[in-house]
Amino acid sequence: MNDPMFHDLNWPPVPTKLPSDIPKFEGKASEDPRDHVTSFDLWCSSNYLNDDSIWLRLFQRKLTGVTTKWYIQLPHSTYHFFHNLAKVFLNHFQLLVQYDAGIDMLSQFRQNKATHISDHIQEWHRRKKMIKASIPPDFLLEWFLKSLLPYISKYVSTFGVTTEDEAIFKAQQLDLIYSQSGILYEIIPDAPRSNTNPLKPKSRPRVDGIVGSVHSPGMLSNQMENLSLQSFGFGSASADKMPSQKVFVHIV
Repeated sequence: MNDPMFHDLNWPPVPTKLPSDIPKFEGKASEDPRDHVTSFDLWCSSNYLNDDSIWLRLFQRKLTGVTTKWYIQLPHSTYHFFHNLAKVFLNHFQLLVQYDAGIDMLSQFRQNKATHISDHIQEWHRRKKMIKASIPPDFLLEWFLKSLLPYISKYVSTFGVTTEDEAIFKAQQLDLIYSQSGILYEIIPDAPRSNTNPLKPKSRPRVDGIVGSVHSPGMLSNQMENLSLQSFGFGSASADKMPSQKVFVHIV
């Protein structure tokens, strides 16, 4: 595991017997990182822990949830003093406190199974315009991916998107692919369907002067895996991996 602390052999050992009421921080929107640092400062002082290196080592022990992930992703062997780590901690988590009232409309926004991807993206943009705060790009990317249906979010993430715009672009392409491949309503079963007259015969696709219909059997996972994404910039798919198709032809 990565260790962001720059250790010194001259540091005194951390006491083994410590009160169990040491402040914890989970990174929730309701928590104020400034209050946490202040509480930690007071806790250390009241327990006669005055060495900076002890503060540094104890502070990271009580980071839980998303804060643990944040901590281990910090640069390796960088922080030698507590105040340096505390400053980085405050800069990262203070945003959630400053704009708590507004960011929920994005951070908690979720697509449901009755919403097309394109409509979901449109609503995402509408909500984003309502927030006046400047939100860091990595937050926007994380929130947008979380807002999608799990299957769609996972699929978009496989393309290595690094920005919100890239994730939205890939989601828009998937929306088109789902529609053209005929599996849209398997992914989003309750999405609105176009109005059609059930008494009117449905037109069939025309191929080289004949009218035909194509049926591709198989499970949804196989359909998605074998879809050719080359024309959308998602990579190539070899012809021999495409699913077998049965073609029923009617002479015009």
